[in-house]
Amino acid sequence: MNKHQAMTKDIQAVESKSSSCQGIEPLHVQLHREQLPQKCDRTWQQLAASTERINQLSAELEAALYDLKEIACDIRQQQNLPRMPDFDKPALAIPYIYCKRPGLFVLKAKTVDLFAEEKAAYQLAQQLRHRTKTRLKRSRTMSLAHLSWKLKKFWQKLAKQWQSPSDRRSKENRVKINLSSAAKTTKIENRKRFVLQR
Repeated sequence: MNKHQAMTKDIQAVESKSSSCQGIEPLHVQLHREQLPQKCDRTWQQLAASTERINQLSAELEAALYDLKEIACDIRQQQNLPRMPDFDKPALAIPYIYCKRPGLFVLKAKTVDLFAEEKAAYQLAQQLRHRTKTRLKRSRTMSLAHLSWKLKKFWQKLAKQWQSPSDRRSKENRVKINLSSAAKTTKIENRKRFVLQR
């Protein structure tokens, strides 16, 4: 028996053991280059080259999608269109291959949102508009409250100045009575002094 047949028997034994256990995921056998025959080594090299090519194609596809978006934006600006051209699915999934460890390749998908910058700018503009609206509302309510307070003070002063005429006369009469009584007392005191001096 050669090395290749012995390795395939080992792999089959490991897979049969792992498939008999239901709760355990099957083991991924790692093969090192020293253990591989030349034909298998070439196959691994082809696998590595194809994964590199797939990853390169996915990067090129992502760049091409961004170029497509820029061209669509240029057309929109040249024709003065009101909105952006609609894409059915703005968030796209681009496949790539991830080498988790030697001998284990995982196919994954990278999500690419072509309009992420525009969405972020739109959300920021909405937040700023909301902030300015709340500031304007606050300033209006503050200015209205201040204005109502000033009006209240003004009416209180006006009410004090323009009391009913009877109240003003009674105050003036009280002042006159106080002045006349003071004048009478001074006159009486002056007469008493004059009489006493004689």
